[in-house]
Amino acid sequence: METQIQTGEDQRRKRWEQEAAFFDSEAERVDIGPVDPRVVERYATQRRTSFSKEFRYQLIGNLKGRRILDVGCGDGENAITLAVLGATVVGIDVSPGAIDVCRRRAEVNGVGDRTEFVCSPLETAGLPGDFDVLWGEAILHHLIPELDSLLPRMNDCLRPGGLFVFSEPVNLAPGLRRFRERMTFVPTHATPDERPLEQAEMEKVRAVFPGMQIQWYRLFSRLDRFLLNGQTAYEGAGLLRRALVDSLARTDQAMLALPMLQRYAGAAVFFGTKAA
Repeated sequence: METQIQTGEDQRRKRWEQEAAFFDSEAERVDIGPVDPRVVERYATQRRTSFSKEFRYQLIGNLKGRRILDVGCGDGENAITLAVLGATVVGIDVSPGAIDVCRRRAEVNGVGDRTEFVCSPLETAGLPGDFDVLWGEAILHHLIPELDSLLPRMNDCLRPGGLFVFSEPVNLAPGLRRFRERMTFVPTHATPDERPLEQAEMEKVRAVFPGMQIQWYRLFSRLDRFLLNGQTAYEGAGLLRRALVDSLARTDQAMLALPMLQRYAGAAVFFGTKAA
């Protein structure tokens, strides 16, 4: 038994090291500067449910004074935007390089007093349990081996009645996934053991967060990568490109409202409130 525990700890530490090394490398390429005003304007005013992030901002509503935990905050793109719009944000990530970028971004954007960044694996972090919002973007699919233990820890950080919002890649059609993996002209950039969430993992999330609702995304809008690129690509794109992206998003919203097509979605938002 002791050997099994040690093996599990060794595997966990290896995963932490691999994730940290990957995102440390990513952090070296981040442009540390003010949040594009067009990005701030978009998420302050736009509430189109056909776009995943706009939908998530709609769920949160007024950000003034809200305490948000950004789980797997990465280089701080979301945490800083949330803070610029009025929230108090704690971000946690395993990558020292990413956390360093977060802190420098906070200073550049004048939100150092409303942000705190913790460099730690979730497994060992000591976090309070009074957050109004639990925000996670593309983090759960990095934690698949540890979901059974980590999901309850995340839930404990949320106050009763608080909102949880996760945006994740999903795969409910294995054949489609295998076909995509054979399309070598479609670039992939990922850590060694990450993969989209499957039905079993989604049920684990639902078990810890009862009442979870799902909004489905990325059917035809998978083609966005050929229309846009860059961190503020949508805001900086021309009218025609934005119109095409808008059209794909609206088409997806209409088609993914049909249960028979939801299994072909490439991403989903899991959301709801913690029981009082």
